[in-house]
Amino acid sequence: MIGRSAMLRGVAVIGLATGLSACSMLGGSTPLETFDFSPPAASARAAAGRQLQVLVPDPIADKALDGDRIVVRSADNEIANYAGAQWADRLPRLIQSRLVATLDASGRVRAAMRPGLGVASDRQALLEIRSFEYRSAEKVVVAALALKVMDDRSGRILAAADLRGTEPVGADTAVAVTAAFDRLLARLLAEAVPTITR
Repeated sequence: MIGRSAMLRGVAVIGLATGLSACSMLGGSTPLETFDFSPPAASARAAAGRQLQVLVPDPIADKALDGDRIVVRSADNEIANYAGAQWADRLPRLIQSRLVATLDASGRVRAAMRPGLGVASDRQALLEIRSFEYRSAEKVVVAALALKVMDDRSGRILAAADLRGTEPVGADTAVAVTAAFDRLLARLLAEAVPTITR
């Protein structure tokens, strides 16, 4: 059973479920543990870009990544889901929420928001999730996000960035895997902020 203190390191755990054994990645009927990303820390308030209002639409993702399961890629390139664990929502919505929160916490925008609020925006941060997987043979998580920044009035692309990275996983458990994803996503979205706001 995974201890409560371990579950709280680096990633928020919501819901109650039993822990995973070290090797239980595929199959099984263990109740699902549910994981979310931790909120970003507030940065020192920066003057640059403070007038900007940024819209963050739902990121684009292929079918394998457009759900609430944690994707595992084995050494022979087979894709599966991590047994007994899930994200708190569809992965694109969680990344969208984390980017909105990261922009707000950066101090570089007046406001960041999802669509549907009826608020005028200066630009849009368009994300495509190209990879977000646990590579079990290498014991690393891998993420690749393609970012395009569009002027919301003209439709012109102002900037683009290819955000990629890996993060080692300390143990083959859902807590360790999701904590590694949490650290990696925080780094990549922090890198995205200057591209969006410059």
